[in-house]
Amino acid sequence: MRHLLTLDGLSRDDLEQLLDLAQFYYRTARGHAAADPELAGRTVANLFFEPSTRTRVSVELGGDAARRDVVNLDLQSSSRGVKGETVLDTIYTLQAMLVDVFVMRDAEPGLPAYVARHVAPHVSVLNAGEAHLSHPTQGCSTRLTIRQRRATSGRSAWRSGRHQPFRVARSRGRALLTLGSASSGW
Repeated sequence: MRHLLTLDGLSRDDLEQLLDLAQFYYRTARGHAAADPELAGRTVANLFFEPSTRTRVSVELGGDAARRDVVNLDLQSSSRGVKGETVLDTIYTLQAMLVDVFVMRDAEPGLPAYVARHVAPHVSVLNAGEAHLSHPTQGCSTRLTIRQRRATSGRSAWRSGRHQPFRVARSRGRALLTLGSASSGW
């Protein structure tokens, strides 16, 4: 899988492999993320063109923990917001600077898929929140947490707390349906 744009259409095996990989990179309070020579020398650009706290910090810390070069952009510091540069202008400029992965968050529906269609063959796009439609990184994170809690306690996990945006609920629901909500305890 080169891009992670949505959880819709992923098979159970694909999603399980994605969660296995996420578990491999999971950083515990006592240790560091697992080193992966395949990622050596890769650069990640976090393109957050919509406000975010939890997701942005999570991907920044994840990149740092995996010892990747991380570039963080937001709308206020981007030429897209100030000078009218297009998203593809930004993407092509960063690709020329050897960025390998774009983690994107934007309020415009379809933007991650649009960018994925236009990036170089070695570049990947990860959707970190798209309009009201999708938030596959959060869906995977939720499902990984359930898997980890069940492994350590054998208990089911139940949702509580504040109302989640539609894109988060949709992606979480997709992950749970794909993997079987009965087995997830959700």
